[in-house]
Amino acid sequence: MSQPDYNQAFRDGAIADYTIQNDDGSEIAERYTLHLHTIGDLVVTSGHILACDPMFLFETPPFADTVPPGRYPLILSVAALHPAATNGAPAPCCA
Repeated sequence: MSQPDYNQAFRDGAIADYTIQNDDGSEIAERYTLHLHTIGDLVVTSGHILACDPMFLFETPPFADTVPPGRYPLILSVAALHPAATNGAPAPCCA
């Protein structure tokens, strides 16, 4: 199984289209704009990193890697639903 390319998620202003499949077979198309926020540094002392999305914990395997010990900028990529879908009000969706 190949690893997803996360580079697209860390382009400020990138547009992401997502289709939700309902139980009845209908679909809902949504469009998100990604916004980046630097929130500090991640201090890695062991050189081992393990991360996952807790919302999809059982559907997606965790990401694991090794890096040299040190400080790394911690950047959140926050998806906001397009204002047209929320009557003009921005709605943060995930981080």
